Amino acid sequence: MNYHGKSGGLSRRSMIGGTAAVAAAALGSRVLAGSSDPHVEAEGAHEYLLRFGTDWDRYPLNTYPMSLLKYLELVVPERTGGRVGFKVTNVNHERNDAVHLLQQGKVEMTWGGNWVQPYSPVYRALLSLPFLMDGSAHFRRLMETKEFRAEQARLEDELGIRHVAVEALEGTTLFNNVRPIERIEDFKGLKIRIFPLPGYDAIFNELGMQAIRKENPEVVPSLRSGELDGAVCITLVVTYYELDKYAKYWLDYPIFMAYDEMSMNAPFWNSLPPDLQDTLGEILDEFFGRMFHHVELGMEKAGLDTYLATPGNVRTVPSQEFKEALRNAARPLHEAKKKESEEVRRILEAVERVR
Repeated sequence: MNYHGKSGGLSRRSMIGGTAAVAAAALGSRVLAGSSDPHVEAEGAHEYLLRFGTDWDRYPLNTYPMSLLKYLELVVPERTGGRVGFKVTNVNHERNDAVHLLQQGKVEMTWGGNWVQPYSPVYRALLSLPFLMDGSAHFRRLMETKEFRAEQARLEDELGIRHVAVEALEGTTLFNNVRPIERIEDFKGLKIRIFPLPGYDAIFNELGMQAIRKENPEVVPSLRSGELDGAVCITLVVTYYELDKYAKYWLDYPIFMAYDEMSMNAPFWNSLPPDLQDTLGEILDEFFGRMFHHVELGMEKAGLDTYLATPGNVRTVPSQEFKEALRNAARPLHEAKKKESEEVRRILEAVERVR
């Protein structure tokens, strides 16, 4: 199905295509002073302005998201014949979640990610339950199910947003400097950084760890001082967190699933004529797919190569028996979560169906 078809019916490739298109439209354009209307008709201005909101404190200019956005700043106006401008706008995600930014018209597109979770029990279940998913391939199979697409359609209709890209990552794995994790008991007592999101600490504490919420800039100093024994993070940021220096043991198995998402203001997308939707979709498919994933995978490989090349660092790949033990340990949490709603029960059953 085309990326600009009815909401909720997007394939993985289509969602990637939608993302690039949206991002492409936001960079490198001008807007009339004081104008909040994304459809600007004035001499010297683009016909459409797509403002992409991102937090420059979280995504500095040298990171892969900003590299993607700055590249699209050049490509979008060129490929759309100057009709669409793309502008990166600095927003503070601590004060403005993605949904509010889009609903209030402050930007036309932004990183969605965890900001959609408060509006979706289904997303919260998928991203907060430990040892639920086997990895990104498993998550992508889930993304193709009718249950996942139904939740996307519901969110889009109720919130007035559009999921222009949702991409599964390999998930959050655990690094620590105390001992290798080879059985459930090895988690006990570890002081582990978790994401500062509601509900994560309770789940980690149930598994025997001491969960400590930390923002990204706090991780490295806390590892150095000994306040943390380790960190849960996606493998993409191994060198960013200096885990090759401060965490000797890597459990190579997703504790939580991770994903990247870009969301767009639905009225803006719907206002675009079909030819621009098609062009932007092609740009997103080509440039988001090629650049985002190649850069991301390259950074991840480089980081893990650095980690494994550091003397004393150990990678543990759990056996099938240990994986099953991890799922069994978390199963009471999974079963309790199913009772929250019929939608959550259906999505968790779909997880097992496509395992």
